[in-house]
This record gives sequence, structure tokens and C-alpha cells, in this order.
Amino acid sequence: MSAKAWLRDRAGEVLLGAGLTNPGRQAAGQLTIATFHRVLPASQRAEYPMPGLVVTPAELEWFLAFFERYFEVGTLADAGAAWDQGVPTAKPRLALTFDDAQLDNYLHARPVLKAAGMCATFFAPAGSVERGEILWHDRLAYGVAGAWPTRRSDAARVLSELEVDVPEDAAPADAARALVIAAKAVPPATRVAWLDRVEGELGSQVPTWDGLMSWAQLGALAEAGHEVASHSLTHALLPQCDDDALRAEVSDSRRLLEERLGVEVISFCYPNGDCDARTVRAVEAAGYRWGVSTEWGANAPGAERLRLARHEMHADHVRARDGAFSEPRLAWRMSRLHPAIGS
Repeated sequence: MSAKAWLRDRAGEVLLGAGLTNPGRQAAGQLTIATFHRVLPASQRAEYPMPGLVVTPAELEWFLAFFERYFEVGTLADAGAAWDQGVPTAKPRLALTFDDAQLDNYLHARPVLKAAGMCATFFAPAGSVERGEILWHDRLAYGVAGAWPTRRSDAARVLSELEVDVPEDAAPADAARALVIAAKAVPPATRVAWLDRVEGELGSQVPTWDGLMSWAQLGALAEAGHEVASHSLTHALLPQCDDDALRAEVSDSRRLLEERLGVEVISFCYPNGDCDARTVRAVEAAGYRWGVSTEWGANAPGAERLRLARHEMHADHVRARDGAFSEPRLAWRMSRLHPAIGS
């Protein structure tokens, strides 16, 4: 055990014990938004090339128990409306969100939510759902990570020619992560060319269990009281889009979701959290009431409704020195006292 780990955990315990990081104190009057991505059994997490985005069903259950203890939990539409209207509650409000409409959310998150008696907001990339096509970042990650153990020289050559710097002794997940980060920085047409090249030269390594939810599954979530909302059409990085593409990603995704599901769609999630003033204007023009980014933090009264901050939940960030999940660690991370927000 390192001295740093011991001090970190002890500080979290002292702060929560003194009430300084208690969410009832730290989040009072604010809208807190927690977000998850993948919810996979441990065996599937081991196959997924970006494990930092994953919690297991048991880990999700732990997070929900923490939220229930300290917050009034609901969808973004419901929690946001009550917060915006200043409706008083005994505990601070927390909106629970899941990004990307992954099939595992339906198979593994939905039962945990039902057992906890909680509803959440699921952000769906409507065009990708329509086509039944997994998202571009997952396709890139699977292509490289799948080839890395047995065809490392080929994978390393492709990455080198794309000017993605990855040591040859890197782990498959590190190679995948480096490629995805680099792909986010290039123009959309270049990103498509990279995807074609990676899959063409290294193959597609997507396991049979992976994929997005179907319209029927999203509809079942809506019928159960969950909110289904827009995550654009194709998970495009919106500030990179020209005006016509931006309009389609924002407006057409809402129209498609409403047509397929028969529900009103009022919430929007910026893919990768990327938004600028032009993007926010497009979201407003499309008729959304709420928009969420990946900026870390809670939202004070008067916060910009179309650019709300969130807390992304990572399993590794709440592990104590003994490997168990730590309530003081999570309370500290979600407070305004944490010295390394987002780390």
C-alpha cells in the first residue's frame, strides 16, 4: 500500500465523517447528474477494449445504493423540471443517465434499476440504432485491440502510418484508447477513412454479445418510465460538423426517436461532451429543453440548461486501498473539495 493511497483514503473518511463531503451538504439546491456507459459482467468486461467505461451489474447496484442514500433520484426530464421550478425536496436531486443505448444497458442495467425502483435517462444515437450498427469508437477499439495480441506488427504498422504513437509493448486496451483519442481529433471524413482502413486491414473483432438496443427495447424502457433521449444520429463530434450535418444530427435524431417510440424527446447529450456556442444554438433551435456535456461537476440554480455538467462514474475511481468500493471516496469525488476533479 502506498503512502499516497493511505492518505487519500484516510482523507476521504475524515471528510465524510465530519460531514464536509456529505452530498446533503455539498449538493443542496443543485442538480447533480451521474452518468454511466457500459454495464457488463466481468467476463465481458475482460473482452471489451475500453474497460474504463464499464461497471459490472454488482458495481452499478453499489452506486445506486449510494445515490438512494443521499439523493432524490430520477430521470433528467423529471429531476431537471423539479429543480428548475425550485420544488423543495428532503435530499438533493440527482438525474441518472446512461450514454450510447448499448444493449448491455437493457440486459444488465435495466434489472438493477428495476430492483432499486429507479428510472434513468438513456441517450440513444438514433441513426445508429436504426441501422443496428455499433458506434465508430467501439469499432475502432475492437479492430486494434483484437489484432494486437496475435498480429501486433500489422496493428502497430497501421497505427504508425496513421501517426498514432503507441509503444509496441502496450496492452491492447492502451492501443485501442490511443487510437480512439487520436480519431477524435481528426475531421469526420478522415475518421471514416481510418475506420475503413482499420477494419479492412485488421478485421472486425466485435463479439457476438455486443451491439446497440433495438427500437423495441428502447420502447420497453420508455413504457417502464425511463426517459429515452437523443445522443445525435451517429455519435458525431458536433463542433466538427458543418451546418447541414449539425442540423441533421440534432434535429433528425429527435424526429426519428419520436417517430419510432411515440414519446416526446426533450433531452440531448453531446457526443464526447463536445459542444460550442453554435452547437448549443442548434440544440435549442431543435426544441430540446435539456443538454448535458461531460464537464465535471454539479449544477447550481441558474446553470445553463443546455450545457449541464455531469459526474461520470468510474469503478476504479471509487476503490479504496483494500480494493473495495469506498463511499467516502465517491462522496469526496462528487464534492467541490476534491483536489483533482475528473481525474
